[in-house]
Amino acid sequence: MNELSALICRAERVLERLEGILPGPAAPPDWSAAHAFLWRRRHGRGSLQAVGVPHGIRLKDLQDID
Repeated sequence: MNELSALICRAERVLERLEGILPGPAAPPDWSAAHAFLWRRRHGRGSLQAVGVPHGIRLKDLQDID
C-alpha cells in the first residue's frame, strides 16, 4: 500500500469516528404547522421552531422604526 492509500484509509477511519459523535441533520420545519417561526439555537446548533400563537401586532402599532 502506498502512502496515499494509507492516508486515505486513515482519513476514512477518522471520518467514521467523527460521524458517530456528531448529531444527525435537523428535521425540516413543517411550514403548515404555524404562521410564524423562531430561530432557536441549542448546543451550537440552530433550527426553526414553530410559534403556535404569535402576538397580534398591527401595522399601525409600529411607529418610529427606521
